Amino acid sequence: RRLAPPLTLLFSDIDNFKSFNDTFGHVEGDEVLKQVAKAMESLFVRSSDLTARYGGEEFSIILPDIDKKQAHFMAQRLNQVIAELNITHSGNLPHNRITLSIGSYTLVPTIETNVKMLLEGADKAVYAAKHQGRHCHIDFESLKTETSVNLTD
Repeated sequence: RRLAPPLTLLFSDIDNFKSFNDTFGHVEGDEVLKQVAKAMESLFVRSSDLTARYGGEEFSIILPDIDKKQAHFMAQRLNQVIAELNITHSGNLPHNRITLSIGSYTLVPTIETNVKMLLEGADKAVYAAKHQGRHCHIDFESLKTETSVNLTD
């Protein structure tokens, strides 16, 4: 906090993953989770970056010293890397392959900052990305100016 570097949390969710498991089975679904995790680990390589499976088909990535503009670039790059895996998913229209919805929350930590705040902000942003049509990135700060996104659905 003393140096005031930004901190970003990317929160991602594999789009329509339940449909994938229902179609191809949980063993194949587990393989997809491993491929997605491996792709994330290959992209976020700084010693300070932390990638983790949050639960189910959700992954979180903590990126110290990454501002909002850099976070957007990294989220777009992550979506590109996952799309390049070219994993067929007929239940994820119109893409027909595995894609991610990504939400992010970037802030400069203060004494009031806590993990729950970061998780809730990034979670609202990923939900908004799903609501917007999936396979995209939404930053939490942009939700404060968006009045058309309904986060209660």
